[in-house]
Amino acid sequence: MTWPRLMTARRARRYLDGLDPLVDFGVAPEFHRGEAYYDRVQLDRAIEGNRATNPVREDDPDAALAAWEQSRGAP
Repeated sequence: MTWPRLMTARRARRYLDGLDPLVDFGVAPEFHRGEAYYDRVQLDRAIEGNRATNPVREDDPDAALAAWEQSRGAP
């Protein structure tokens, strides 16, 4: 599937596999003609920034789960 540059909130959540762009990545929508749209490039940059601050070790199979739990505030 090709993702458009500007996406509605529903499509942005699908792009992020159910995560919320604002809550989980700090990306706010832009408004055009009264409609809210998320910029795919901003979402990609936020994802990359999140990886830089929370790196996942490829050799640790539990690292991805631990990183996800930590991002959700789990102990």
